[in-house]
Amino acid sequence: MSAFWISFSDFSWIQGIDILIVSIIIYYFYLAIRRTRVLPVFQGIVFFIFLTVMTSYFKLETLSYILNKILELLFFAVVILFPSEIRRGLYQIGQKIFFSEMNKVKRNTLEIIISASIFLAKEKIGGIIIIEKNDRLRGLIRSGPVINANVDKQLLISIFQKKSPLHDGAVLVGNNMIISAGNYISNLSDDIKQIRGHGSRHRAGLGISEESDAIVVIISEEKGTISLAHQAKIKHKLSGEQLEKEIYKIYGDQR
Repeated sequence: MSAFWISFSDFSWIQGIDILIVSIIIYYFYLAIRRTRVLPVFQGIVFFIFLTVMTSYFKLETLSYILNKILELLFFAVVILFPSEIRRGLYQIGQKIFFSEMNKVKRNTLEIIISASIFLAKEKIGGIIIIEKNDRLRGLIRSGPVINANVDKQLLISIFQKKSPLHDGAVLVGNNMIISAGNYISNLSDDIKQIRGHGSRHRAGLGISEESDAIVVIISEEKGTISLAHQAKIKHKLSGEQLEKEIYKIYGDQR
C-alpha cells in the first residue's frame, strides 16, 4: 500500500479506469453500510488511506510505514468484528448491480394493505407487512410458507388472526403478490430511541428498514396503533390517512 501516489507524468487511461472502478466499489459499499454501525469505521479507514497517500507523496517514510500497518490492522479488525454487516453490504451491492429493477406496486395493492392495516389496528390484531421495493429480501428473512396469492384484504386479516399459525410472523409482499407469510426476521434493530415502549414487531420492522429499502407497516396488538418503518426511520401512531399519505409519498403519490 506504499505506492498509492501516481504522478501526473506517469498517469495513463488504464490507471484512470483502475481509480474509477475502485471509486465505484467504495461508493456502492458506502451506500450499503451507511445505516449500519460499520460506517464510522469505514470513514476512519478512508481517512487513514488519505493520510497514507499524503505521507507517501511527501516521502514521510516512517509515518507512512506506521499508517500502512494501522490500515492492515483496521481491515483485519473489520472482518473479525463486523462479519454480518460486511455480508449484508456485499449482498446489497449484488442486488443493486444485478437486480436493480424496481418492483412496480399498483395503487390497488397499496389501498388493500392500508385498509387491512386500519382494520387490524382497530381490532387490536398485531401484524407486520413488508412491502418489497428494489432490494430482494430473501437473504434478510427466514421465509415462512409460500403463499403466492394476490394481495387481498381478507387474506391479510386472516393471516394475522390469533388462531392462525402464521400470525406471529411477517407477511412479505412483492410484485403485487403476497409472497409468503409467517416470515421470521432475525436481525432486530438496536435503535432503542426509536422503538422505546414498543415490542419485538417494531424492532423487527425497523431492523428490515435499516438493511433494505423495504416499506414496513407494523400494527401493535397491545396499543392498536400503526407504525411505518422506512430507510431506518419509524413513525408511530399513524392514522389511516397519515399511513396513506406516507406510503404514497414514498411511491411518488401513485394515484
